[in-house]
This record gives sequence, structure tokens and C-alpha cells, in this order.
Amino acid sequence: MIPIPVYPEDLFTDEALLDLHPRYRELWELGPAVWLESHQMCALPF
Repeated sequence: MIPIPVYPEDLFTDEALLDLHPRYRELWELGPAVWLESHQMCALPF
């Protein structure tokens, strides 16, 4: 089984929502599927 990369930060803080592009870039660089630890769900960053 291939491990899914984990993104620990909350994407819905005020700070994150004001500047999403760097966070989306991080998600995209992690891979096609990323576990969002703070939300307990997977994301598929396209």
C-alpha cells in the first residue's frame, strides 16, 4: 500500500482563507491525494 501524504494545517483559518495559493501549492506538491489531518478527510488537489 502506498502511504498518503499528510497535511496537518487547517485550511479554513482566517489566515489561510486570506492567502490560499501557497497552501494549494503545498497540497499539489504533496501528491494527487493528501490526508487533511485537521479535517480528517482526503483532498484531491487538482
